[in-house]
Amino acid sequence: MRNFEINKRAGFSLIEVVVALGVTTFCVVTLMALLAVGVNGDKTTIQRSLAANIADAVMADLRATPLSTQSYSPTLTLNSPRFRFVLPATGTGTQTVYVATDGTPLTALNANLSTANLSTGAGTFRVSISGPLRPSGTGQRTASPVYILVTWPGQADATATTWPSHYAGSFEVVTYLDQN
Repeated sequence: MRNFEINKRAGFSLIEVVVALGVTTFCVVTLMALLAVGVNGDKTTIQRSLAANIADAVMADLRATPLSTQSYSPTLTLNSPRFRFVLPATGTGTQTVYVATDGTPLTALNANLSTANLSTGAGTFRVSISGPLRPSGTGQRTASPVYILVTWPGQADATATTWPSHYAGSFEVVTYLDQN
């Protein structure tokens, strides 16, 4: 029989195995945390893209309303074709409508969001605009500013008569409408 000499350095010690497992666990936990951050970032990017598309649709809707044909009398107002915004705005100029993720209006202008409006289960956005106000003088060429704020989720601020203040995300844009 052969006599084999045992080499003390032939394997790993228990301490080396525990340290290696600790380092591996730390790396895996860090990667899992980064995965969660990435998924959350993707969700935010998707929401922001949807809000940008809705804001673009609102701008197109406002520009599709022919303000140039108005005589600017106190009684003459027009409604935008898709979202039904009153142009030029009356009073403070603040108007609200709730829309689905595809831009379909869920409520009438300045109507509160209710559970009946959420039957589709789709996410909602709140679109609030301020302006355009009627020009102060007649016959003058003016461009009136319109402030558009798209917030989500729409359920966070379900009362249409107040400016939104409780939301997870928002997208803002300012545009000008020629009122001549």
